[in-house]
Order: sequence, then structure tokens, then C-alpha cells
Amino acid sequence: MDQDKLIHTYNSFTVQNQVAKSTQMSRQYKLSDAPTLVVDGQYLTSEKINGTPQDTIQQ
Repeated sequence: MDQDKLIHTYNSFTVQNQVAKSTQMSRQYKLSDAPTLVVDGQYLTSEKINGTPQDTIQQ
């Protein structure tokens, strides 16, 4: 990948807006580890709760 294109894309309004939204949502849900899955803004699960990433998906 062209380095200039990567930097341009990373600094684009769209990407920066998505990063800001993700950061805001992480704070809102008080996420402290990854991977964490939030479903419909109500249900939160992570491997910390369920054991392994595979267990998280299967629950």
C-alpha cells in the first residue's frame, strides 16, 4: 500500500469521525478490555465474562 495514501486516508474526516465515535462509545459502555461485544446497546459480553473468545461467540 502506498504510504502517502494510507496517511491521507487515516487523516480523512470519515476515519477520524469513526474513531471519535468509537472512543465515545467505549467510554459510554465503560469498556476496559477487548474483545468486547455490545448488542443493541443493551447486552455486553466479553471473554473476561465468558472465558475465551470462542465462548463469547457461542453464548
